[in-house]
Amino acid sequence: MKTIDQIKVIYDGECPFCKHFALKRIIEKKGIELTLIDARSLSEKQLDYYRQQGFDLNKGMLAEFKKQTYYGNDALMLLINLSKHSNWLSSMIEQTYKKVSSPSSYKLLVKLRFILLKLLQKRVL
Repeated sequence: MKTIDQIKVIYDGECPFCKHFALKRIIEKKGIELTLIDARSLSEKQLDYYRQQGFDLNKGMLAEFKKQTYYGNDALMLLINLSKHSNWLSSMIEQTYKKVSSPSSYKLLVKLRFILLKLLQKRVL
């Protein structure tokens, strides 16, 4: 019996970037079970657990895959790599992001997220 790989992604469901980064269907077509968890649905105790591990969910998404944890830019690159070459749109997104990908470019996305949340009158985590 073939086992299915699983990935868990914790993200801010109010973030305009995160909630429109729709790779779920693409990744699942590759036989990987993807669980999306809105960090806003987590209890304070759960959020504290991630903070104690050194992960600030206000500054980056978190992905857990094959017993490894990916954070921020690394989590985004994992998702892009898992979904690569499935269609022309995801291929274009992948190539564009990889050209500018760096921890500093991810930090820019995080700053833009804070600005957009403020403009949309949404609270941070």
